[in-house]
Amino acid sequence: MTDQPTLRRKIGATSAPTAPALTAERLWTRAMSHGFSRGLGAEVRVSGAVQAPIMPDDVPALIGEGAIVLLLDGPSGYGIALIEPPVTAAVIEQQTLGRIRPRAMRARPPTATDAAMLADPLDRIFKLHEAMAAEMPAPRPMAGMRFATRLTEPHEVRLNLADACHDHWRIDLGFGAGGVRSGAIHLILPRLAESVAEEMQAPGGAAWSQRFEARLLGSEIPLSAELGRVTLTAEEIRALKPGDLVPLSARTIGRVRLVGARQSGVLIGRLGQTGGTKAVRIEGPPEEPFVAVAE
Repeated sequence: MTDQPTLRRKIGATSAPTAPALTAERLWTRAMSHGFSRGLGAEVRVSGAVQAPIMPDDVPALIGEGAIVLLLDGPSGYGIALIEPPVTAAVIEQQTLGRIRPRAMRARPPTATDAAMLADPLDRIFKLHEAMAAEMPAPRPMAGMRFATRLTEPHEVRLNLADACHDHWRIDLGFGAGGVRSGAIHLILPRLAESVAEEMQAPGGAAWSQRFEARLLGSEIPLSAELGRVTLTAEEIRALKPGDLVPLSARTIGRVRLVGARQSGVLIGRLGQTGGTKAVRIEGPPEEPFVAVAE
C-alpha cells in the first residue's frame, strides 16, 4: 500500500526551477536574438552583451572601417548605433537572398540604402526591448528610441549627442549556421538618472515636460535681417542689370526687420557695426503682431 501523504510531501518538496532574473544584459540579448531571428528569419546567436560609460568625444574612436553610423532619436535625446560590416552584410543578405552566405562580401563603404535596410530591424529590436522591459521593476531602462537617419561624418556624432555621460552597449552577434558571420552592434544611449527615470517615461510628468520644453527651446530657427521691401513689376525686374539703383524709402534706412519662417516679423532693430562687423541692435517688437499662417 502506498503511503500517499509521504509521496505528496516528496513531490511538494521538489521545487520548480526558477527563471533567472531579467537583467539589462539578458534584456538586450533576448531583444537582439528575437528581433533578428523572428523579423528576418535568420539564425542569430548573441555571444555577449556588456555595458560601460562613455563620453561623446570618445565615440568616434569606435567607428571602424566600413562601420555604418545611425542616429537614434527618442524622448530622452539622441543616441547612436554603430553597426560593424559583418552584421550589416548578414542582415542585407538575409533580406535580399533569404540566406547568409558562408563567404563574406567584399568590404565597401556603407550607403544610404544600407541604412534604410537596417532601419526596420533596429526599430523592431527596440520595440521588443521595451515590451520585455515592462516586466522589470522600476526604474526601467530607457525607452522610445527609434532610427532617425544615417550619419556620414564622425564629427556629426559629437554634434548630435548631449555633452554628458552615455551608456555604451556592445552586443556581439553570430549569424548563420555556427555563427559563420560575426560582428558587433554598439549602442550609445542617453543615461537616465534612477530618481527620474520612471517619471520621464510618462508623458505629463514634470521631468518629461521639462525635457520636452528644453528640446523645443533648443531647436534652431533661422532669422533673416530685412532692410526694406520694394514692389516692382515683372517687366521692371526683368530689366534690372548691374549698376542699376533700387531706391528705398528714407524710413527704412538703417532700420532692420528680423523675420522668421514664412516671413513673419519677429523683432525690429537698427543696422550698425561692432568689432568691424555689421550688426543689428534690437529695439523692440515688430509693428504687426505674430500671425499664424495655415499650411
